[in-house]
Amino acid sequence: MTKTQMTHVPYKGGGPATTAIVSGETQFLVGSPAAVVTQLEAKRLRLLAVSSDARLTQFPNTPTVAEAGVPGYEFRGWVGVLAPAGTPKPIVDWVNAEIKKAQTSPDMKPRLEPFEPWYMTPEQTAARIKSDYEKYGYLIKLTGTKLE
Repeated sequence: MTKTQMTHVPYKGGGPATTAIVSGETQFLVGSPAAVVTQLEAKRLRLLAVSSDARLTQFPNTPTVAEAGVPGYEFRGWVGVLAPAGTPKPIVDWVNAEIKKAQTSPDMKPRLEPFEPWYMTPEQTAARIKSDYEKYGYLIKLTGTKLE
């Protein structure tokens, strides 16, 4: 969105990528809170912005990328639970309700809070997949990225 030129350096996970930035091997990292929080607390990294559309509970004083000067920017990695096409709606709705119940249960909620989980209905998930597909398709064309 800013037309900034960067070189993508692939790592095998958040741990090696975080080590690379702390050691000076790289200068910039877009990483998950879970991968960088220890280095942030040790003051080895400085958090400039969060890529989600809203500030994170874990870093309430850190602006979003949009707030920091790139209006409309939003990138939020997510994990979903999917079922085969044709799964009866009552089963999909039951599984979805059980996931929501687990996310908000007294046992799981404190364990999940560092990951800032968010709940979506099946319809919201379908809309998110469609939106992400369009967004990333546009970015791939814009940057000339080759998928391998």
